Amino acid sequence: MCKPFSDRFSWMALVVFLMSSAGFGQSGAPNSAGASVVKLINQSKKVELSDPDSAYQLLLAAKLQLNQVTDKRLRYKVYSMLADTEKNIKRQVIASLNAVNVAEQLNDTMLIAEGHFNLAKSYKRLQIYDRVMIHLKKAEFLYGKKMQWKKRAQVLVLMGHTAVDLSNTQKKRHFLDIAKRYYQLALQYYKTEKDNVNQLSITIALGNLYMRYFKFEQDEKYIRQSIAFSEQSFAMTGNDSTSPSAPYCIGNIGEAYGLMGDRKQEQSYFLRALRGYARNNDYTSLAEQQLLLAASYMATKDYAIALDYLEDFKRNVIEHQLITGLRMYHKMKSEILYEIGDTKAAYINRLQYEKELDFQLYEEKEQEILRLQVENEIIEKDKQIQLLNSTKTFQNRNIENQSKIRNLLIFGVLSAFLLTGGLYFRYREKTRIHKIMVEKNVLLQKLSIV
Repeated sequence: MCKPFSDRFSWMALVVFLMSSAGFGQSGAPNSAGASVVKLINQSKKVELSDPDSAYQLLLAAKLQLNQVTDKRLRYKVYSMLADTEKNIKRQVIASLNAVNVAEQLNDTMLIAEGHFNLAKSYKRLQIYDRVMIHLKKAEFLYGKKMQWKKRAQVLVLMGHTAVDLSNTQKKRHFLDIAKRYYQLALQYYKTEKDNVNQLSITIALGNLYMRYFKFEQDEKYIRQSIAFSEQSFAMTGNDSTSPSAPYCIGNIGEAYGLMGDRKQEQSYFLRALRGYARNNDYTSLAEQQLLLAASYMATKDYAIALDYLEDFKRNVIEHQLITGLRMYHKMKSEILYEIGDTKAAYINRLQYEKELDFQLYEEKEQEILRLQVENEIIEKDKQIQLLNSTKTFQNRNIENQSKIRNLLIFGVLSAFLLTGGLYFRYREKTRIHKIMVEKNVLLQKLSIV
């Protein structure tokens, strides 16, 4: 009697199951675009050291396929790798912005912090220091929130360097106080971890910092503090002049003595630093030290020695193709030649200096234009991101509403099926009982007749 009802109820359940599982078939399908992107990323990693250009091209190919990829972590990986390998500053910033945007969509705190840290480093290349500090503060807060103290310390050091850059560009002393605070926070962590390498680098930075204080206030207490930090940093190398960090410590001490007017001590320490840079094949720092020595000997009117160091500087720049250029060489040589009475040679070098200066001003103008372009593109990018986020929020709400409607529909249909089934079952039961009662009445009537 109940078999037809059982079969009908089974069909009802099957229909409900099919309705509830609709739309989930596609999510299980293999994502061939994602697999292709992963393959390109792995190929890029294999050749990134031997052939950086090919590695970059592979990442660009991966980026072109991102529109077909639903895995946001994969999208973040591509953008972050592009930001690391991109040589064009503008495109590097855009890639870093995209990485941050994807990380925020994922709502992954660690990825968001990493994205802001990388974005800050991209802005630092453009020398947009106020934006650098904004993103570093976000990264520092998020790393602290997740108790990632090592990464937070790395951010704090870069925040210290950026505060010094802001002090240089805006000529404001209070940025030095900010830098000191960040350096001290990072130093405190590295002391706890007994990380001698990072302790040394921060101690050197503090030595430089106090020299900058002196330039604002002309108080010798800052020079004494600078020398104390530089001597401490040199002691941390074991007073080993062959240590890679030793020339920086020694050179800072010489510069501090020079600010106090002690040229003999300045030249003595500068010469030691010069030998250290030469020994370490650090040609950029060597060039800077050669200029400092030439300037020091110019101050003491030892023009012949100063000219020798200038010629050494010129050979170093040309031989190693340093980006330092020869602008300062021509300027200082012009001044020396004028002092010793060779006005014709002084004039020729002055013309060369003016030519180099024009080129530098042109490069600075180009850099400023690039900064403005990036600023404008960033504003547009931020608007696009906000629009995409609002669109995404709207779409998510629609999806949620559609899901609620579907669930309500399924619940309604299921409830209707169950109610219909219950009513049908009740009707069948009442019919059965009525039939039994009729049969009993008939039987009683027959018995009463008999």
